[in-house]
Amino acid sequence: MSSSTKLREMAEYHARECVRAANLTDDAENRELLLKMAREWAQEAQRRGSHACLPPEDSTLLVEPRV
Repeated sequence: MSSSTKLREMAEYHARECVRAANLTDDAENRELLLKMAREWAQEAQRRGSHACLPPEDSTLLVEPRV
């Protein structure tokens, strides 16, 4: 496995983890920060050849409603 592939997979992993963490927090400011980080990681993964989708700017689409 090439180092570029490893870096792409690492960026994809971090993007997914940021989205997961954003869905777990109740703090809106932290949620926005985590989703911003997810977009940045996903952009890096795409730069390295990934087909991963970027989280949308409208982050409310990603966050599950709290009951």
